[in-house]
Amino acid sequence: MRGMFAMDLSEDDDYDRQEGVFDANAELSTTILKVYNFPGTRIAKLKHSIEPSILYRYLPDVDQDEFPFFEPKEGFYDRHAVTYALTNRFIAKALQSDGTYAEQEIGYFRLAQNYYFNKPFLPWTVEGYNGRDLSDIIAELRVQIAENASFKTEMYYNPYETNLSSYNAYLLIHNRKDDYLRFEYRYRRDELEGYRIKGRYRLHPSLVAHFDTRRSEFSSKTLDSLYGLEYFAQCWSIRVNFEEKAKQAGKDRETKYSFLFNLAGLSNWGKTEKESKY
Repeated sequence: MRGMFAMDLSEDDDYDRQEGVFDANAELSTTILKVYNFPGTRIAKLKHSIEPSILYRYLPDVDQDEFPFFEPKEGFYDRHAVTYALTNRFIAKALQSDGTYAEQEIGYFRLAQNYYFNKPFLPWTVEGYNGRDLSDIIAELRVQIAENASFKTEMYYNPYETNLSSYNAYLLIHNRKDDYLRFEYRYRRDELEGYRIKGRYRLHPSLVAHFDTRRSEFSSKTLDSLYGLEYFAQCWSIRVNFEEKAKQAGKDRETKYSFLFNLAGLSNWGKTEKESKY
């Protein structure tokens, strides 16, 4: 059972709403695996598992017209669907820095598709819903390229139109000093195509540089860019940001400067100045 309760804090209104809904689901799955031995010292064993599964889920439609709408909530929107999937996992027994061996995932690949008995509510479009009974074929791949690098991608293929409806890719490179470089690419047919590059680099034990930029190839422009410097002391830090935002969605192009002061990770105070709008 799931429950939802809403109340109005205003003294002038007598507002009290509640609703309950049941969530029914059933899953059938199994695991087939094989372990491979390796003669090297870096990886001692490799386990490959194949996991076919079928998941059924039912959530009834609940009237929410009298509830405040903050954001779509999974548990309270109708769903009547079956998901079938095939998952492959590759887990290595790898040598750690302290000389011991531990299991870690180095590869993951999953194929899945949904069959809808009725039309789902809008939030379920993230599952590849294309307006038909069968959803897009969803493929997800994760690969641990190296100890400090990983790659993830998601692909949605429309079997009715025989084309790629959506594709996302992520590449993360990091080190033990918490420096990192993250690259993201997103594509949705006839809607968007763009990338994001985000990173953090420690220039000095007490000084860290940040950057974050997003560009849309669909509109051929950089949407926003942020550059920052942060100074760390023993129990506080100061960060200065410079941010540029492109003109989009009815908003003017603007440049921002911000100053943030943080106390030992408890909270921060800051001020933002808009330098220009044009």
